[in-house]
Amino acid sequence: MSIVDFQEYRNLKDTALALEKLLTDSPLGVNPVLQTTLANIQRRLEVLEREIKQDEIKERAGQAVAAAAAEKEAALNASERGIFCDLLRRDYFAKADMPQVNSFYKNIWDKLTDDGKGEISRRLWEGIRHGEQPFSDLADDIKEKEAERLHKLFTNATIEVGAMAQVPEKDRSDFIRAYEGGNKEEAYRILDRQSFTNNVSVAAPREIENAPVEKNRESKSKSIEAVAAAPILEITEQKNDSEPQAIGKIDLDSINLDNLKVADKAAQGIAAPALRSDASVKRSL
Repeated sequence: MSIVDFQEYRNLKDTALALEKLLTDSPLGVNPVLQTTLANIQRRLEVLEREIKQDEIKERAGQAVAAAAAEKEAALNASERGIFCDLLRRDYFAKADMPQVNSFYKNIWDKLTDDGKGEISRRLWEGIRHGEQPFSDLADDIKEKEAERLHKLFTNATIEVGAMAQVPEKDRSDFIRAYEGGNKEEAYRILDRQSFTNNVSVAAPREIENAPVEKNRESKSKSIEAVAAAPILEITEQKNDSEPQAIGKIDLDSINLDNLKVADKAAQGIAAPALRSDASVKRSL
């Protein structure tokens, strides 16, 4: 779950508590509009709570997979295996990770199996695909060992290259010629080409695993966009035909408990609870 989603969750929890208190303390009895708004918020909270649980399950599964992969690296000592396992918990390497990643390539990379190198390489190239930095801007140890690995993959017909077969022949030939000619800097610049960015170290099994998640995320996004915001709590008359809306993002800008007109406050001696002014969360799904 993103920071924005988590902030929305916290703000909705606060708003729900305030509305529950208002409904409980109100001497006017049942208020259909307030109940509708609270129902909408509770439904949205259920969606976010499911996402939190899914993230926790995914995190535990990722830790188990990383630990299992680390156990296969027999050449690593306990400390090196712990560093390897920590790196595998990340979906990709951000620019801020590069000092640690560079140290790993410099001191541990050569001890890895081909499978272990593939796991680290995939996360490196995922970072490039996310726009963290181009290949040619990486540290020398990383560039040298990645280029060596790619040259081996492109020139050894017995090695399965997978998605890298989609790299155009000209780009592959340009890289091999520069690398074998000893012009490493040119080889690194060639690896900046989009064809390499799109196809190097792309793991097909992971793409298949992520496909249902993306489909579900798209479906959820469409359903949320189709839902109208919760009714504004500026009540001058009660509407008995109010019905709970479908699950959707709640517009907290429309919920202002300070201005809520449930009755004449002077006559009742009741003040509506205030909601934090920063409760509005703009969220993109």
